[in-house]
Amino acid sequence: MKPRQYLPLAASLGAGAVVATATAADLAPYALPGHLLATCVMATGASSMWLARHITDLLTGASDRCPECDFSIKVSGVDAAESRRWQEAVADHPRHHLPH
Repeated sequence: MKPRQYLPLAASLGAGAVVATATAADLAPYALPGHLLATCVMATGASSMWLARHITDLLTGASDRCPECDFSIKVSGVDAAESRRWQEAVADHPRHHLPH
């Protein structure tokens, strides 16, 4: 992983930790059993972490689509040469070579 790719991961971990802490603080007055509190905190933390990571992937990635069909790929964190190779792969993907 390149160093700049760690920033979205760190941001999503931070967002998950903030939401998990807020959930724990919101549920603390209800005197829930420890295992139930831990389950709720981990679920909300993991969900918000996934959402933050998914949003950063959507914003930082590049999509390439086949002009003739609905085949597409999404790449992120690649240099110009690697991006060009993926563009060529999309233009000449196996679906175009299958017999009809």
